[in-house]
Amino acid sequence: MATLDTDILDLGLRIECAGDAQLARWLLEQVGADRVRLAAAALRARRAPSPQRVGEVLGLRDGMPGGVDLAPLPQRGGGGGRHAGMPGGFCG
Repeated sequence: MATLDTDILDLGLRIECAGDAQLARWLLEQVGADRVRLAAAALRARRAPSPQRVGEVLGLRDGMPGGVDLAPLPQRGGGGGRHAGMPGGFCG
């Protein structure tokens, strides 16, 4: 069911680090772009949900990859990101 030609930035997910990008690609492989987009849209409040949260809503928590690369992605302007000073999550 992989949709590898789908740009992960077009899924409505909040991608802040390499771990988020890896998890987004994994979600695409598991359920496809349409289901990921629908789950992200259902969770959206004021900003895009994380790939981890979308995976949990899709019932994929137990199969989510562990040991993901936690290197931060380059910032697009703005400041510290959602995990600045917060414990846990894929981005450290």
